[in-house]
Amino acid sequence: MKSNPSRLLVDAKEFTGKRVLVTGGTKGMGETIVTRLIKAGATVITTARSFPDKLPERPVSVQSDLSTVEGTEAVI
Repeated sequence: MKSNPSRLLVDAKEFTGKRVLVTGGTKGMGETIVTRLIKAGATVITTARSFPDKLPERPVSVQSDLSTVEGTEAVI
């Protein structure tokens, strides 16, 4: 079953002032987590090996493969 991030009930100030790094935040559960955190006021940075053309609410994004040293360094 696919989740629907637009149906999440969220306190818009819950994560205000917080910065969050979500790895694999472009599909499935990761995408839902990114959407939830943005709606709750967090500043979100997400990483993934590739990005779809459009994320529902585009966070700051770093394209990288965290299984490699180069990818990890790109995120850092």
